[in-house]
Amino acid sequence: PHGRGMFATASLPAGTLLFEEKAAFVHFGLRSSRCHGCYHILQEDAETCTCELVAFCSACAGSHSDEECDVLTEVRQAMRETENFRRDFLFVYIFWCRAFLEFGNAAFQDILRGLVAAPLSRFLQHEVEWLHQSVGLEGLLTMDEAMEIVAKLQSNAWELTQVPAGLHFLKRDAAQLPALMTNGLVGTAGYGLFQRAAVLNHSCVPNVDVVVDGDRLVVRSYLDVQENEELLCTYVDTECPWSERRTKLLDIYGFDCQCTLC
Repeated sequence: PHGRGMFATASLPAGTLLFEEKAAFVHFGLRSSRCHGCYHILQEDAETCTCELVAFCSACAGSHSDEECDVLTEVRQAMRETENFRRDFLFVYIFWCRAFLEFGNAAFQDILRGLVAAPLSRFLQHEVEWLHQSVGLEGLLTMDEAMEIVAKLQSNAWELTQVPAGLHFLKRDAAQLPALMTNGLVGTAGYGLFQRAAVLNHSCVPNVDVVVDGDRLVVRSYLDVQENEELLCTYVDTECPWSERRTKLLDIYGFDCQCTLC
């Protein structure tokens, strides 16, 4: 609603494959079934790094740089010292640290260029400031740059959801998710940055489904789509009450949804 949009150039029946995309960067969290190096499903010989925030398969073991490990160790220590931080926000911050350290400032800024972000709340600004000082990244970029990066990731990174079989899909998959959440089978697996999919805007009545497995994202039409109609996914669980959807959209994305359902 506050950025660019994606529109159909022809009429599309429901179930049409619209595009596939490889992630610019993915971070899977603790207890994920995916390797942080190649994104393949982990086997029994998986190795968890000493920072305890990433895990690798046998082929990728040792690929974690000392610099990245040191920074993530500081983040883990900060997590243990306070209970005030929102856990989902810490996920985004860890995601940013890993991507920033892997790409370098210039390359990572180039990836984020053009992405639109809602301003961080005062509470989240305080979290960025405290974490930025705690993990020793102050000499690499300014506080304003850190605020801008985290805001862009929070507004544009896609939350990955994990089910026991190892399949990862996004919370936009309205057909399967409600029943799985009711049964307690779904957990947050991490975040992925998909530059093309970041252009998709929100509706609580989406016309596309977005599904991801590892570092690959697939977008299909969920409903019949007419020529020149905007392609819309949902950023929230559409089964939630209106008040919950509205609060999340305002807090994270900075807009008040005006779709037909709201």
